[in-house]
Formats: sequence, C-alpha cells, structure tokens
Amino acid sequence: MNRIGPAGFLFFMGISLFSQTTDMLDVSGGAFVGENKSGGDEDVTSLRDDRKEVLLYGIESEVKEVISQIGQEKDNSYDGELIAILGETENPALAEQIYALLSQFEDKGAEQIALDDLSPILEDYRYQEKRALAAITYLGDIKSEKAVDLLYDLAVKDEPGLTGRVIYNLGKLKDASRAQELEALYDDYGGDESTDVAQNIISAWGEMKYSPAKERLIGIIEDSSASNTEREYAAVALGKLGDEDALEPLIALYNDEKSSSMIRAFAVSGLMYFDNPRVEELLLQALKRDSYWHIRVTACEGLGRMKSEEAIDVLDFKLRRDSEKKVNIAAAKALGEYGNSWANKHLLEYFSKESNSVELRLEVLKVLLEKQIDGTVPALEAVMDLHWEKKDTQLEFLKRACQLCSTTEWNALNPVFHRMLAHRDNYIQIYGIRGIRINKMAGLYGEVKALDRDGVNGLVRREVKSLEE
Repeated sequence: MNRIGPAGFLFFMGISLFSQTTDMLDVSGGAFVGENKSGGDEDVTSLRDDRKEVLLYGIESEVKEVISQIGQEKDNSYDGELIAILGETENPALAEQIYALLSQFEDKGAEQIALDDLSPILEDYRYQEKRALAAITYLGDIKSEKAVDLLYDLAVKDEPGLTGRVIYNLGKLKDASRAQELEALYDDYGGDESTDVAQNIISAWGEMKYSPAKERLIGIIEDSSASNTEREYAAVALGKLGDEDALEPLIALYNDEKSSSMIRAFAVSGLMYFDNPRVEELLLQALKRDSYWHIRVTACEGLGRMKSEEAIDVLDFKLRRDSEKKVNIAAAKALGEYGNSWANKHLLEYFSKESNSVELRLEVLKVLLEKQIDGTVPALEAVMDLHWEKKDTQLEFLKRACQLCSTTEWNALNPVFHRMLAHRDNYIQIYGIRGIRINKMAGLYGEVKALDRDGVNGLVRREVKSLEE
C-alpha cells in the first residue's frame, strides 16, 4: 500500500468536492475528463487505501474529515476501523462522530464499548459527558437489549446532564419493564422547563405504550396552565398509547382556538395514530384549510400513514401548489407511503416535469428511490436523455440526481449506473462506481475496471481501485 506524502494528501483531500450533500455539489462539469494531471504513467492509489491509512495514522482533524466523507457516501465498509478507533481514542468529539456514524449504519459492533463507557458512571467514576451522551444515543439507535437495565439504573441515578438523554433513549428501546420507576422522576421534574427530563419521560411512556400513564397524560393536555412542551409531548404519547379514551380529548385540543398553533399541530400528531373515520376527515380538512403550515405537514404525515384514498388528490395538489416548501416535501413523502399506481403516478409526473422546482424534484426523487417505486428507472433514463449533452452548470440537475442514486441500495438501478460510467463528467462516473459498489453489481465490475487506465482522471481511477478491495 502506498503511503501518502504531502502532495498526495492534498490530492486525497480533493475528494471532499464529491460530498454527498447537495449543498456542496461541485458543478464544474467535465472540464478535466480524459486528462492525466501528472502527465505520463501514473501510480494511482486506491481511495479506500488512502482513507484506511488516514484512519489508522492521521491526526484527528484528518480522521474526522474521512468519517464525514464516508458518512455522506453511506459507505459502511470502514466500520471495523472506526470501532477500533472508538476503543482507543480519548477525544470525546471524535468518539461522538463515530458513534453517530455507527448509528446511521445500525452497526452493533460497538455495543460493548458503549456499555463499558456508561457502566462506570453508576460507580461515580469521572466521565466525558459528550462521549457518554453519544454512547447513550447509539445504544438507543441500535435497540440494544443489553442496555435496558443499565439505562434504567442511570435514569434512577439521575445524573445531571445525562438523565434526559437516558430516558429519551429508553423510549427507543420500548421496554416498559421498569417504566413505573419513571413516575417518581416525573413528580420531581414535571413543570420544570429548565430541563428536558419531564418531556422525555412523557415521550418514553408513549414509545413504551405504558398504559398506566393514560390518565396523567390526558390531565396534562387538558391543563391549560401546564407547560406547552409537556402538553405537546403528551398529545403524541396519547396517540401512541392508542387508547380510545384519548380520542375526544385530542380532538378537543386540536379544535381549541385558545391553544397555540404548535400545540394544535401536536394534537394532530397524536390523532394520526387512530384508525378512525372522524380522524381521517379531520386530517383532510386540516390539510386543505389550516393556515398553519406545521399542521398541514403533520396532516400529510397522518394521511400517508393511514393511506387515505380520499387524500391522494389533495396531497398531489399540496405537492404542486402549497406555498410552503416543507408541506410540498411532506406531501411527496406521504404519497410515497401508498405504494399504489395512482399515488406513484403523481410522484413520477412531478419528477419528470422540467418546469417544476429543481429542489422539489430532487426531494421527490429521494422518495422514489427510498420506496423503490415502479417507473423510477425509466423516469431517470428520460432525465439522462434530456441532460446528457449539457455542460457546466446546466448539468447540475443530472449530477445531483446521480448523486442520490449513488447512495441507494436497489438493484433495479443497474442500467442507470451502467450508463453513468459512460458519461463525460467525472463526478457522474464516480457516482456510478459508488452505486455499483454499494449494490455489489458484479456484472458491471469489468466495465468499471476498464476505467483504470492512462488518460482517465486520477480521482475516477482511485474509485475504480477501491472497488477491487
């Protein structure tokens, strides 16, 4: 493996131009396609080798940069190296970043490290708060069964700075075996808006479906003098409990003009969990008429969740015509939940129409890819036909569409990735290689490896070599 010298490292850092975040997308077109910057034969090192070397030996700022890149690319092939770093680093910010990335990949490989980070706290050992908070979140994200009693013990210990996070992540574990122990904590923290403990206890009760909390939660939403935040969380928790006794109080809360618009939006969030014709009609009217965009967003989510046939045309209208972008996006996501041809038709038409907002077309594409909707590949190929010969900034939409595809696990994209390899733009070629790698499309490996030759841009060749490992 070739080691990186100063010049090589600068070359390596250039790959950050290919960030998977659309805000950082380079739109320089294919200006360097076919060029060999070094002139003559070039000893090109695999991008993967470079990154692994930096992870092993780089300073912390360099390691953080690599972690950021692989997170943006959704490349979980470095998890072994990351777990090893987590086990040895004393830098809490670096540990926090690694825990977050492992959470993103739902990798349980660091479960024991996280447990070991937290267990000494019960014995009053000193700890790094940032690292401890990250470990707590990670254990919640991976649904660690081993962490249940440890987190309950930490909640009861009531460690300043950690308690709210501990309880919130207990909710993610959905284990109500000791939920009654949280009632005493709520008695201590209820109404205290200086911390997030009370609201997270309420949230955890909902996630755990802790039915003994029902009457207390109803009392909270009906108490106009109670903390707004607690009333909001209680509304959602009641919905998740699913008890019909909560239906009328939640409807009353939504219709209460004296309540803030945000509390009314949370009432809608609670109502969406009820499979009830009254709720469906309420959500439809909220989506059509309510002037508060938070409520329209929540109504989109609820109608998509219940797959309301009556809502499909309304959601299509809100996708195309609502004045608030967040509602447009929520409507697209809701349509993606249906999985039927009529809802899919609206999404495909919006994505395919050139006169529509570029940003919203890309948001719709995210839904099409995430839900693997039939017709997405032909729609992408039509976009490629239309944009194939464009240059420079005019090529931006196609680049960003290819970028989204490159992080999607879906074998139906095979012809899209195959075509990307042949584009004159290096960025699009790289996105094609990444998509082929993440989907393990062995049938295309030969064509990818054919790009490892003199005259092809070095960054493309580095991606090609990464495929071989």
